[in-house]
Amino acid sequence: MAVDTEGRVTLINPAAREMVFSGPDKNPRHTPLLADLQEVLRTGRPIYDRELGCNGLLLISNTVPVRSQNATVGAISTFRDKTEVSQLLQRLDGMVNYVDALRTTSHEFMNKLHVILGLLNMKSYDKLEEYVLQTAHNYQADIGEIQHRIKSPVVAGFLIGKIQRAKERGFSLSLAEESLVPDCPNEKQITVLVTVLGNLIENALDAMSGQHEGEVSLLLHYQTAG
Repeated sequence: MAVDTEGRVTLINPAAREMVFSGPDKNPRHTPLLADLQEVLRTGRPIYDRELGCNGLLLISNTVPVRSQNATVGAISTFRDKTEVSQLLQRLDGMVNYVDALRTTSHEFMNKLHVILGLLNMKSYDKLEEYVLQTAHNYQADIGEIQHRIKSPVVAGFLIGKIQRAKERGFSLSLAEESLVPDCPNEKQITVLVTVLGNLIENALDAMSGQHEGEVSLLLHYQTAG
């Protein structure tokens, strides 16, 4: 949204108009956004990341002066619904947790591969067979069980990574036998679930810091709406 030197709105896109002027207050001069624009016109100083309430919405706005030949000739304000910003941050946090889980899984895979290559180079075939069988057994015990009970590939991959993460820290993370989570096509819900699980698991592991051993048991249930 832009105003001229008199504070008159000269440019506003449809989304901004709907967000700012669709409520009971139809006079734009009464909105906090216009007050920020007028303040910037008066002082010539920008206002960044200000939270404003407008027509029942909580907005995050940035308002800057428009200059021409060292004179302020107007001001421009950009803003977003804080709820949308919070949801984006939450999704980002979930993706960070997911990427971290992928990194841990990849690290664990490379460690196993190095062990196998080392045993091959030493021609320790009996040890190699024993190691491969033990690795396969662990896979069925951990990864296979998760894939059987957690149908969402994203959540399953995330939990597999967290199991490896717990092992790196000397702890055990297991999924309760009665756990069951179906696949979910809603990306936002999956992101929220990964974020919540990530925080819970990390808090549990942090609580055991300093101990020689510890176990975290995770029980997951779902309930359909309605």
